Amino acid sequence: MISNADVLAMLLKDFIPEFQGMDYEEVKNYLDVNEDTNTVREGNTEIRIEEGCIIMDSAFEIKVPDGTKRSLR
Repeated sequence: MISNADVLAMLLKDFIPEFQGMDYEEVKNYLDVNEDTNTVREGNTEIRIEEGCIIMDSAFEIKVPDGTKRSLR
């Protein structure tokens, strides 16, 4: 459900300072959305550490208004 572009845009708008005050449609412009399915393309969900591997449910890269990319895990 969190990979749904509408849901993720609303969460970003409400909880990430860089997106507060924006309309959620504007926030969606910063997401890598698959237009056919309205889902956000996921990034690598595995992190290798010395003791093994951490596997996350979801991981996304988002562009923030200042033009940089950030990982959302």
